[in-house]
Amino acid sequence: MDQEVRLRTQTIVGLLKDCQHLIRELRVEADGSSGQFGPIDRSGLDRQIMGSLARDPVSDDIVMTSTEESADCTGIGSRALEELTERVAELNGEKRRRKARLGEMGAEIATLWEKLHVPEEEQRTFAKSVKGLGMDTIRKGEVELGRLLELKAAMMGRLIDEARDEIERLWEDTSATVSQRSAFRAFSIADENRYSDELLAEHDAYIQHLQRRYEQMQPILKVITKREDIIRERMEYEELQKDPTRLQQRGSALTKQLMKEEKIARRIKKDLPKATDYLERKLREWRKTHDEPFLYDGEVYLDVMHRQQEE
Repeated sequence: MDQEVRLRTQTIVGLLKDCQHLIRELRVEADGSSGQFGPIDRSGLDRQIMGSLARDPVSDDIVMTSTEESADCTGIGSRALEELTERVAELNGEKRRRKARLGEMGAEIATLWEKLHVPEEEQRTFAKSVKGLGMDTIRKGEVELGRLLELKAAMMGRLIDEARDEIERLWEDTSATVSQRSAFRAFSIADENRYSDELLAEHDAYIQHLQRRYEQMQPILKVITKREDIIRERMEYEELQKDPTRLQQRGSALTKQLMKEEKIARRIKKDLPKATDYLERKLREWRKTHDEPFLYDGEVYLDVMHRQQEE
């Protein structure tokens, strides 16, 4: 029986520690509630939980204040074991629900802060005012979210105009054709009475689509930029070769000029064919995968390369 008492006491102490930690983390004492954003009257049990443990002045261990049940102690009876097991599960479930709710609100608030250009000082002030997983934190989050949604509704016209500016920039970056641009019909809605959350969401989704397309184009665009630089160098080099006076320099100036020409010639001979072969392959893959040619500055770049080679 002594061994059973020791084992039961160890189990109860572990459960009490978990419960106390969760009660403090969820600020159940301060809120007077522990349900999913609503009250569940477990104040009697919680009072027992918070009063059941003390620190032994001799060993400095955390021990039970009593093995008997009282108004301020759970004791170590079988009922206490059942109630504490149930309370730990209840509090952990509430913790998960509150964290999920705060995560959703936090993500939405952060998105609205960015979209509405809320000053960083305001953001920091709000962040400092919310701590822990108590109902006070959730209420403050709901108030801030409501404020931002009202502000968003008041600024709807400006937000849609900003989204359209971003779309036009991405159209340029992705060399979007006239037909591709006209396919996004929401862009042509000019009546501000038709501006809404749904219309703004449609613009935001289209921006994400264009951003993904631009990211897909980036590896090819980098090589095109490099190749175009070499093409310009080749044209300069050919003009340079026509000028015989460049060799009339003396000493270090002539050496520097010859080294510059050698470097350009090496890039033209080595890097240009490599970039061209890579692009030939990737541009054909792009056409096959996307069922459309790859455009650069409004032109089919595969045709541009062929024309440059002929010239």
